[in-house]
Amino acid sequence: ALTIQQARLFEEAKLAHVVRLMGNICHDIKNFLQPIVSGVSMIRDEIDHPDDERSHATCVKYLAMIEGASGRIDSRAKEIVDCIKGVSAPLRLAPCRIIDVVNEVCATLSVLAAERKISLAIQALDQLPPIQADEKRLYNAVYNLVNNAIPEIGAGGSITISGRVDTWG
Repeated sequence: ALTIQQARLFEEAKLAHVVRLMGNICHDIKNFLQPIVSGVSMIRDEIDHPDDERSHATCVKYLAMIEGASGRIDSRAKEIVDCIKGVSAPLRLAPCRIIDVVNEVCATLSVLAAERKISLAIQALDQLPPIQADEKRLYNAVYNLVNNAIPEIGAGGSITISGRVDTWG
């Protein structure tokens, strides 16, 4: 009876892990959809009210943003499939530059921020050394922080992402 109870508890713990993982993935997918919805709306506006050369450049910028966000949604959707199969995406640690991740996040969310008259700024991240990180997960964490901050900032405000190296010694 004890073995059966332990097996049941183990299965419940696995299920709880899957539910948490699915919740995180769904939250990310919801957030990744925002630039796509905004970008499509802005492209439609550009097409309806073209401004010659600027319209083409603007549409190309919005399409790049949509393409990046779509790729991230595709990646997270694959994680759902893996999760259902009982395989969780392993942590993939590799050298990673924080500035590259933050630049990508800001490029993706810049349209959404501009739409709300909010500026995104990066300070001192180029001075940070590479770190060991799972770049996709780091991207998701920074993306969620900035994306969640945008609706909380009033028009004319800004979001600044900065870093520094602490010396311990």
